[in-house]
Amino acid sequence: MNIESGVNGIGMCAFYQCGNLQNVTISGTVTSIENFAFANCGIVENFKLLNGATDLEFKTSGFGYNFAHFSNTYIKTLDLDRNITFYNGTMQGTYGPFEAQTALTSLEILPHVLRIPNYCFYGCSALQDLVIPNTVFEIGRYAFYGCGNIESIVIGTEINTIKEYTFYGCSKLSNITIPKKVNLIENFAFANCGVLEKFTIVADGSTLNFDVGGYGYYSTFIQFVSLFRKTQ
Repeated sequence: MNIESGVNGIGMCAFYQCGNLQNVTISGTVTSIENFAFANCGIVENFKLLNGATDLEFKTSGFGYNFAHFSNTYIKTLDLDRNITFYNGTMQGTYGPFEAQTALTSLEILPHVLRIPNYCFYGCSALQDLVIPNTVFEIGRYAFYGCGNIESIVIGTEINTIKEYTFYGCSKLSNITIPKKVNLIENFAFANCGVLEKFTIVADGSTLNFDVGGYGYYSTFIQFVSLFRKTQ
């Protein structure tokens, strides 16, 4: 299914229980998707969000902070070429529209994406290798929390802070390279990641700071560190 250019919004329950959806492409003119828009659709092989002139907002449409846009819908691959927004002002309810997409194995973040919101892929436990392109300058808190199947992460060169709990519980992660622009790693950023075979910090002459408390790697065991920069 292609939602063509010219459509501005997708309303509540618009494609509710469309059980034969296999592939969905949403054009860049769509600026909002309301709750339950794609709920109860079963397995969707591929979901594409094409680039647009403005951010794409996922709305809760009067249902508090429970994001149910894809409730009982299981996306297997997601192509993200759009900045997305959703309001999460409380710890109650669900955290975002893609939370706990447990069938999601492949995420392609394309060059028009500049930031990944807080909680964006929280609990996507089947997600595999992750590449964050150099266009992304911000990764939100808890963005990949509990993505326990990721073995390798490439962090884009424009990131300067790895925020709290960003990669918490990525228990299969085997190696990570911290780009040279990163100057701060916040608490629990890589906590509960099991055994990290290799951890590399790239040099740029500046100091890499660790947040107060020093719990960035709590219950994570690093076997080999390549350190090319002063840390504190």
